[in-house]
Amino acid sequence: MNPDTVPETTQLALLKTYLLPINLNSPRKDVEARIKHKDYRFIAIGGFGIGYPGLSNKELLCKYGSRYIMGTSDALESKEHGKLSHEFNSYAKEYNMALERKLSAQ
Repeated sequence: MNPDTVPETTQLALLKTYLLPINLNSPRKDVEARIKHKDYRFIAIGGFGIGYPGLSNKELLCKYGSRYIMGTSDALESKEHGKLSHEFNSYAKEYNMALERKLSAQ
């Protein structure tokens, strides 16, 4: 393995970093804040492939796009990583559903 290309940051550390501006307890408030700043992207998470929890109208992805959250994966590194990933998956589902409702109403 080439030490210049192997990441030394864990997936858990990446996920925690991406979640810094996110309040896991209030996805709806986060939707409002992002809409206020004209960020209409849906949340994408990792797993077997890339998923968009809670999003039913995939056509909206073509129009508004998505933001992939690094550190989400089905390859969990620890119990803490699994717990945080599960919490974030619930957050992402509620966030995407709220955003879809807002954008569909426009």
